[in-house]
Amino acid sequence: FKVGRQELPKALSPFAYSEDWNVFSNTYNAALVVNTDLPQTTLVGAFVRDYNWVSPAMQALTGKLSMNNFDDPITDDDGIWLLTAQNKSITDLTLTGTYYHANDAIDILWADAQYNAGFANLGLQGGAIMPDAAGSDDTNAFGAKISGKLDIVNASLAYSHVNDGTTPMLNVGGSTSVLYTNTVANQLVPFMDIDNDKFALNANADVLGGNLSGTYAFTSDNATSGDDTNEFDLVYSAKVTDCLSASLAYAYLSDDDLSVDNVNVIRAVARYNF
Repeated sequence: FKVGRQELPKALSPFAYSEDWNVFSNTYNAALVVNTDLPQTTLVGAFVRDYNWVSPAMQALTGKLSMNNFDDPITDDDGIWLLTAQNKSITDLTLTGTYYHANDAIDILWADAQYNAGFANLGLQGGAIMPDAAGSDDTNAFGAKISGKLDIVNASLAYSHVNDGTTPMLNVGGSTSVLYTNTVANQLVPFMDIDNDKFALNANADVLGGNLSGTYAFTSDNATSGDDTNEFDLVYSAKVTDCLSASLAYAYLSDDDLSVDNVNVIRAVARYNF
């Protein structure tokens, strides 16, 4: 049992989780219970009420409060209820199902399957966001991912589709989503995961005393601009000492319908743990 301000994991809370790309992770006021009595099964129940907003870019887009406001309520004062079941009874297969409910506001269903096939890891995901407001349309999404390792290089190819529903696929209190195709642009630029198809190709390796990662992503009919978007990301992270870690990220976006044709974004983060 855990009650109070806390971080929530993406694997078990895919629409209200703590993102670790910023200097500090966003957190939640929540009551959480985890049970592992059933063989190879994890059951999670939670009530999540307040959060702080992790992304300045998404702040500007949505008008949400800043990261030092810890009492921004989810769906007014009602909060949101969560139930997750994860099972690993079948060798090399992890199945996860999640249901969220907020009174008179929204229901969310989400499922994820991860399979280690030996030569590669395979992933499938999908679900729906179902708002209760009159005139609102459900947002349906699904994704697929294949990943593997060749020598020191880890590589993956992911695809996602989101229909033109009312609510974008976004983490509460964050700027990313549970979709396999999330990239640096989702963290730093206010792009909405809605009404588009996206492909993301990634490769990373432990080199130069840290980890170097490169990603190319293509989004068709980006909901923010209405045009296709090409993205290239380069991220380097390293543990400098036992207490000090650092990361440097660069993202380049090309989209003819943005206010400028090309966008260059740089993020540098250093963390010192006492």
